[in-house]
Amino acid sequence: MTIAVLGSGNGGGAVAFDCAAHGHQVNLFDFEQFPDNIKSIQENGGVYSEEELEGLAPIKYAGHDIERTLDRTEIIFCVGAHPGNLPGYGNREKYPSDQFAERQFGDSSHDHPFECSPDRAHRGRFLFL
Repeated sequence: MTIAVLGSGNGGGAVAFDCAAHGHQVNLFDFEQFPDNIKSIQENGGVYSEEELEGLAPIKYAGHDIERTLDRTEIIFCVGAHPGNLPGYGNREKYPSDQFAERQFGDSSHDHPFECSPDRAHRGRFLFL
């Protein structure tokens, strides 16, 4: 199965690692203003983990091209930061992951199961677009 992970922070990296470690092909995307993790994953050929989960899980694609990331994917995970972790974010109604999803997909429909986490209810949810 090919899986798209939108977001290359700690949460996105963990999702990408887990999916790839279980044998799935993973495409990882983030916006151009967040190049560090994408560059590291490209240079290493995957996501590296230590402690309970150890090893290097290969990532098929890591980059800033959303079309390439979503090409032939069957599941999309959108993993954004908790607002409390973002300086100056304050107490806004929408979580960054909600905004991330809306920026990429708007109201258009897709045939993908879609996981967005965390959402404004402080837990992940599945959206079928």
